[in-house]
Amino acid sequence: MKTLMILGGSGYLGKSFLQSFIEGGLNKYNIGKIILVSRSINQLKKNFKIKSKKIILKKIDLIKTSYLPEADMIIHAAEPSVFLKDVKKLKTISNQSMKITKNLDKILSAATKNTSLLYMSSGAVYGPSSKKKKFKESDDIHKNKLNKLPPHKKNYALNKLNSEKLFLSLNKKHNIKIVRGFTFVGKHLQRDKNYAIGNFLANALIKKDLKIKSMNSEHVYRSYMDSENLIKSIMLMLNDERTHQNPIFNIGSDIEISINELANKIANLFKLKIIKPIKKNDIIDYYVPSTRKFKRYYKIKFSENLNKSIMKSIN
Repeated sequence: MKTLMILGGSGYLGKSFLQSFIEGGLNKYNIGKIILVSRSINQLKKNFKIKSKKIILKKIDLIKTSYLPEADMIIHAAEPSVFLKDVKKLKTISNQSMKITKNLDKILSAATKNTSLLYMSSGAVYGPSSKKKKFKESDDIHKNKLNKLPPHKKNYALNKLNSEKLFLSLNKKHNIKIVRGFTFVGKHLQRDKNYAIGNFLANALIKKDLKIKSMNSEHVYRSYMDSENLIKSIMLMLNDERTHQNPIFNIGSDIEISINELANKIANLFKLKIIKPIKKNDIIDYYVPSTRKFKRYYKIKFSENLNKSIMKSIN
């Protein structure tokens, strides 16, 4: 049986993996132990009743520590949130995050010879798009394009991009995988952030009408992958022993939906009304991945049912 360790284990990804482990969803990947590393480990203790000795929670400061437990698979997901809008605070946290990534000797000291390493990056590295064109891994990424992002998103994207480069420099020595994650939905979806689907569901749970904030909601496009499919994708990559020259893969749903359509879907599910802004514009905001590279490489297709995923998010 293998040991899986997640750095930044108290976030959405860590909670989703822990839920899957508890429910036996990781058995088919031969995962017998899960280690969750975080400075905020108490969040996990609040959300889960942990009794199994196969679940290990480690409160570790990844900047200061010189030790990590050994693991067969390591996911590096310790990053500041894109939702943190205090730019000064975000810069501080982003600098800390880069220190974690630069301190890869500490992370890699926990790696056995055959350890699989995966870095959770983000589709944010592509920058904004005003065209209905899905992002591809082969797209040119210019830092100048990231300047068009709001300051908090720009810092987040630059941090991810710089961390990607550091991981890629290690690819010859270690079997590195990089995920550019997009938007996900599932049981541990945060509903208190500036995030359309989370905000809509927060309102739905208290039977409050949905409020659309964007004036271009008919032209803002997103896509939502179920957290179970996210886990399947990551486990496929971690179990892949092949070495890639370009080990970067977009992970997310490639089925677009406008914010307007999303609001209508949730309003219909919960029998609510929608409040829209009076002023409107037709500026396109498109954040949807092409997942052709991943699907071809791993020869997989996912079944997707957004209604079902939405209902799982509130149970």
